[in-house]
Amino acid sequence: MFIPERWHRMIRSCCPGRAGALFGAVVVVLSCTSVRHAEAEQGGEREMLQRDSCPGLFTIEKEADFIATDVLLNCYLALSSGELLRYDSSGVLQARYGNFARGVLSDVDVSNPLRPLLFYRDFSELVVLDPQFAELGVLSLRDEGLPDCTAVCRARDNQLWVFEASEGVLYKISERGERLLESDPLRLWLPQGSAWFFSSMRESEHYVLLWAPEQGFAVFDAFARFLRFIPLAGVQAWQMLDADTFLLLTGSGKPVLFFPETGEIQPLSLPCSLFSMRQFEWQGNRYYLRFDARVGAYEFLLREDGGSE
Repeated sequence: MFIPERWHRMIRSCCPGRAGALFGAVVVVLSCTSVRHAEAEQGGEREMLQRDSCPGLFTIEKEADFIATDVLLNCYLALSSGELLRYDSSGVLQARYGNFARGVLSDVDVSNPLRPLLFYRDFSELVVLDPQFAELGVLSLRDEGLPDCTAVCRARDNQLWVFEASEGVLYKISERGERLLESDPLRLWLPQGSAWFFSSMRESEHYVLLWAPEQGFAVFDAFARFLRFIPLAGVQAWQMLDADTFLLLTGSGKPVLFFPETGEIQPLSLPCSLFSMRQFEWQGNRYYLRFDARVGAYEFLLREDGGSE
């Protein structure tokens, strides 16, 4: 058994070729099988399924609007009250932040866990925290002449990306609001008559991806130059493993791998996926599931078909 951090890269190295043929030679397996799931579900053994078929590292009994995870295996819960909670890799509450005057959190980017970035879309405000969740800085995008920002994220060089929807322009700015780069208006490439609402954004491996839940992704390079659209409707949540592989949760609650280069979609069989899943994320050798009223952390085991555990 091996548990790689970039497991999809290791699969590709073992089985070179197109992503469409990837899972023909390799089987992704977890700590339980889909057969075990089916037997437990058919027998109405919901409690047994949770206890035996879904061994968890920890469970947090909280109802969260969304979750985020970082490379240190911390798990962040954004609550509807506007509060942000951070739990460590053992599920112990480590920090909490809340400024209820700003309303509900729209997004949290923890790609740099030493400087979590919080976005409040209704107020067009960004907040940067330190590891103890003390405020390092607050930036009003409206005061910087960016009144209608719908998506933000941290750049790999620790600057910020913001998408201003009324202009349709992607900006790279500093934490002080200084404009460093800007794209051409996105309407130059959008299909006529289309109304894309971009609600989140991430940078990875020299690409910046803007996500519109009803339409798909707009892809830019690290210099804010538009590259292409990836049409992909009906996605409920997403995570970018790298520029070649996305994790998606479809509108029907089904987790899949998506390879944008080929358009290949591969379903994933996750423990506990029979339940009403709202979001999932991978970090290292584990994954995190958000359900209606709880968040669970689980181990992820990957092996080649026929390999020993």
